[in-house]
Amino acid sequence: MSWRPSYSEAEVRAAVDEAHALGRRAGIHCLCGTAIERALAAGADQIEHANFVVDAAGRREHDPRIADALARAGTPVAATLSVGRYAIDRLTARDPRSPEDQAALDRSRRMFDGTVDNIARLRKAGVRLIAGTDAGWRFTPFDGLVTEMVLLAETGLSNVDAFAAATSDAAAALGLEHETGALREGLSERPAGRPRPPAPARLRHARRDRRARPGRRRLCLAPHRAVSRNGRKTFPPTESPL
Repeated sequence: MSWRPSYSEAEVRAAVDEAHALGRRAGIHCLCGTAIERALAAGADQIEHANFVVDAAGRREHDPRIADALARAGTPVAATLSVGRYAIDRLTARDPRSPEDQAALDRSRRMFDGTVDNIARLRKAGVRLIAGTDAGWRFTPFDGLVTEMVLLAETGLSNVDAFAAATSDAAAALGLEHETGALREGLSERPAGRPRPPAPARLRHARRDRRARPGRRRLCLAPHRAVSRNGRKTFPPTESPL
């Protein structure tokens, strides 16, 4: 029952306190407003989803009061927009589509629209957004991070901020900014960070698209041509794994 919190504030606080006592951070999945409030009160380090679900139909009702509390706390939210996108794509592709499939598709579309609207409102409220996908759940693949970044840009994040949500901002949210998340000497891994090149250039990976709003570049990160790690090319592979 996603419209109700699964745990009391005392239970959430106990889990967060135990994680902190062990030197760990605590990320909490919150699908309704009360769950978000309890996670904030307990001192959660990160919140997943923050969807404001209010009933069994999956309707969202954004609460500006809770959004403001999230922004004041500076607690990052992983938007997981790609969950809905992949569900819609998979259900749309089914042919023939049963009445049950159509009902699931209609529900997924309503929920996705509500999620996109909610994340856009959180962004406007000043909430820290990072990229997260819920990889492996239902239809969401493990390589869906690029889709998440594009969807974040479509909710209103600049292309640079959407890129950072999956790299430097995500690393900071996990307390790993001294190890990874940026193009900087000494880091153990080297994903692109948060460069801010002078106008009019933005990101090399962003190109103009007819679907983009006038004057805005649409984030376009696929297909990949190459991926490097620690100065070595890892994709495409240089030799067959077989």
